[in-house]
Amino acid sequence: MENIVLKIKSTQEINGQSDTSEFVSCGTYDFDNNNVEVIYDESVALGVDNVKTKFTVKNGIVQILRNNGDFGSLVIEEGKRHLCQYYTQYGNIMIGIFGNKVETSLNDHGGYVNLIYSIDVNSGLLSHNKVEIEIREEI
Repeated sequence: MENIVLKIKSTQEINGQSDTSEFVSCGTYDFDNNNVEVIYDESVALGVDNVKTKFTVKNGIVQILRNNGDFGSLVIEEGKRHLCQYYTQYGNIMIGIFGNKVETSLNDHGGYVNLIYSIDVNSGLLSHNKVEIEIREEI
């Protein structure tokens, strides 16, 4: 595992209205045989204390777990829809995640992950999302 800096830019479009946010966090990065595991602190971005997020990339599938799945688990795979649990202040809900695009360029020292996906609730479209993650070694 090596220490890294992540820059995450997220754009969400709901009913034609778009909102973009960016944040930077430190974390750890493990690259093994084209499989990646990244763990970072997302507390500041979410406005909640002690939120660790882990995302893995394996065989073109991205899985995102917040606090070991207690705050949600998302699976994004290009061309497929996955049902996922997502935590809200009112309780957990089941959402559908359809991966429009999963693009990665990762090596021993970092790289990037670009995701385009849509979220639905009860099969009704909720939002279109784009997430760009840049990973680089901590200097």
